[in-house]
Amino acid sequence: MDLFKRLASQNQERKFKTLRRMLDRLFAKHAGDNADPPATRPFSDWIRCVPKQKLALLYDTEGRRYGIQTTNNAESYNMIMRGVRSLPLVGIVEFILYGCAQYFRDHYMAVSPSLGNPAVLFGYKMTEYMVSKITKSRLHDVRVMGTMERRFEVTCKGRSNRGMHRNRMVHECVLAQDGTIHCSCYKPTLLHKSCSHVIAACREAGVQPGSFISAYYRKDTIAALWNQEVFAFAMVDTYVQENALKIYIPDLQQ
Repeated sequence: MDLFKRLASQNQERKFKTLRRMLDRLFAKHAGDNADPPATRPFSDWIRCVPKQKLALLYDTEGRRYGIQTTNNAESYNMIMRGVRSLPLVGIVEFILYGCAQYFRDHYMAVSPSLGNPAVLFGYKMTEYMVSKITKSRLHDVRVMGTMERRFEVTCKGRSNRGMHRNRMVHECVLAQDGTIHCSCYKPTLLHKSCSHVIAACREAGVQPGSFISAYYRKDTIAALWNQEVFAFAMVDTYVQENALKIYIPDLQQ
């Protein structure tokens, strides 16, 4: 199961194929005469039958899921509601209403201080991500390969433990003229944000890496999401009554 989780979360085809071969050997070993076939074959057959785009991040169609592979959002909602399920229906509705109002308010207050700062372009999570990737990109070696297009070969710093030799990984990055990017690590396509290889290539090309990050990560987008108002019961009731009077009074006068 741990090996399958690693397989499903890979973003590079090279690593995906390596883990897939390891998983196939593991299935072949435990599905032999010394293992219980019903306990192993259904799982292996399921993996082979399910389309790859439904179980592997690598094959997510154009990064539609932004790297999300779980239902944690729904599970978080269920965890919050677990403590109020025994309340009357009115109490549950009030809990949801006031909880949503506080949730919107807290998230907007977290992003609002940076709205007037032109040096901050993204939310704090993306800002932290970019700082770590920029630091990592300084360890990469970049070689210009393109003639007409901005194509680069990025060599990562070799990592080794206890003196063991490890080959340095090489990635190809393309900064297209239409504003799109491609990296052989495939993270920009799946996550819609720059990887350390793209940042290193942007530094060589004199391009801002922030221009290749999805607008959904920008602080303006985040603020526009959380600046909505959640009205209380009394305000909603007043709003409905006022609009009802505007509709029915002219009819009554006639």
